[in-house]
Amino acid sequence: MYKQVIEKLLNGNNMLPGETEMIFDEIFNNSINDVQVSSFLTALASKGEVYQEILGAAHSLNKFKIPVKCSSLQLSDSCGTGGDKSSTFNISTAVSFVIAANGFTVAKHGNRSVTSSSGSADVLVSLGINLTNLTPAKAEQALNNIGISFLFAPYFHPAMKYVANIRKNLSFRTIFNIIGPLVNPAGPVKYHALGVFSPKLAPVMAKVLQQMGVENGAVFSSYDGLDEISVFDQTKIIFFNNESTEEIIFDPKKYGIYHESKELEKIKVNNPDESAELIKKILTNSAPSVARDIVTINAAIFEKLREPEISFEEAIRKTSELISTYKPLEKLNQLIGFSQKDEVTNWVF
Repeated sequence: MYKQVIEKLLNGNNMLPGETEMIFDEIFNNSINDVQVSSFLTALASKGEVYQEILGAAHSLNKFKIPVKCSSLQLSDSCGTGGDKSSTFNISTAVSFVIAANGFTVAKHGNRSVTSSSGSADVLVSLGINLTNLTPAKAEQALNNIGISFLFAPYFHPAMKYVANIRKNLSFRTIFNIIGPLVNPAGPVKYHALGVFSPKLAPVMAKVLQQMGVENGAVFSSYDGLDEISVFDQTKIIFFNNESTEEIIFDPKKYGIYHESKELEKIKVNNPDESAELIKKILTNSAPSVARDIVTINAAIFEKLREPEISFEEAIRKTSELISTYKPLEKLNQLIGFSQKDEVTNWVF
């Protein structure tokens, strides 16, 4: 299988879904060596991943995950693919606390940094969360007890250990940057907001999420290169549900949250501690307006997913008011407390 697939990729041809799933099954079963895996990932990235390959890879990884059970009707995830090389703080992680305070049950799925200054796991540790204590069982308890949890990818995707060192040694993003956000252990979630590093990838990811069972989602990529809804430039947003998709162009100038591109420097960080400090400032209403605004719009998208008829103006207003109440900060503190408690079976709030 490996030799045929490599030859196909080197000739610029796409794999079929079944072929993709089979080759990734071999990777996750540790049936092919590191050199072969590196060559495969390089050839695939060079050719460019397409819909059927992304779907096949995600289906394969889902076979090997440790599942999380949650009965919430508002199960959600806010994430990005990474790979935009912007060095911004962990926006989607900050968003997760805001939407948790808004009644969504947030299964935040993530990992340590591979291509960025700070991965979601890194910044949560800097915020005071005991990652070691959020084992699959306790992470599931947190999700069901307090409405937000962090699902640390290595705990839930043990098969990824076979590619961990390879990913670190490769100097470019791979298909794993793309499929990571697609394989939430609690998934498929009902509400999913996903930022991608390229506007061309947005419709592909929307289609994949649809196929994987997400009921209401938004995939977006800004024209300034962020894998977020930007406050510096227009953003392509693709809304989808079980039956249809709709593409819009979001312009921050229309909604009073536009910032000059030079202000991007105010939300760049060099490490997880700097990211954590900025998130704290946002949740305590002491951050620069550009940082608060970019979290506000990326959290407001969940208002649009839950109530499609609500205007962007109203979604932004409601979200901004929610941040001012300190309720998102309470959610952060609850998760910190939960993660630091050794025995959480009878945890009550």
